Amino acid sequence: METTDLVDWTPEQWDNFKTWLEDLLRGEVVQVIFTKSDGTERTMLATKQQSVITPAIERKKIVETLNSGDITTQPKARPARAAKSGDGLILVWDVEADDWRTIKVKKILNILTLILKYEYQPPPQFSLF
Repeated sequence: METTDLVDWTPEQWDNFKTWLEDLLRGEVVQVIFTKSDGTERTMLATKQQSVITPAIERKKIVETLNSGDITTQPKARPARAAKSGDGLILVWDVEADDWRTIKVKKILNILTLILKYEYQPPPQFSLF
């Protein structure tokens, strides 16, 4: 089922958006809401942040080794995934599924991020005299 793009941008604008999103994902975990190819809406916590991805991959390797029942063998390595260049896809790590996923950039509905910067300010000192 082919649907039309949600936004009417030029190819250059789509490339700029994709670059911006990849930069954002390299720095933090972002909630991405998009339309899947079957037409349903999906919400995903996604990232490209190595400090999240690397430990998750290592944890999966340990679990696969323990589940194999033979801790002397290494689990089979999965081939590295990469999105084809220019295909309008972005490769992300799904934080909740602990695995790689691809998203069609043109089907993104919303991106939610929380950048919280809190600087402690001591309460003001009041004097009655």
